[in-house]
Amino acid sequence: MSYNETKQINAKDFLDDLITRKKDIDGLGVLYLDDNDVMRHRLVKKVIQAYKTIENRN
Repeated sequence: MSYNETKQINAKDFLDDLITRKKDIDGLGVLYLDDNDVMRHRLVKKVIQAYKTIENRN
């Protein structure tokens, strides 16, 4: 596993943990967007679609 892969996994673990614990942090919330919410740039929409595809595999 490369350094970048390790870094990405750790960032994801951090975000998953943060989302799980968000109820304990006043003023912190999570907003879920999908490709229908993005209007500014088609590249951002493609990135969101790619993540959605990966998410649906798991």
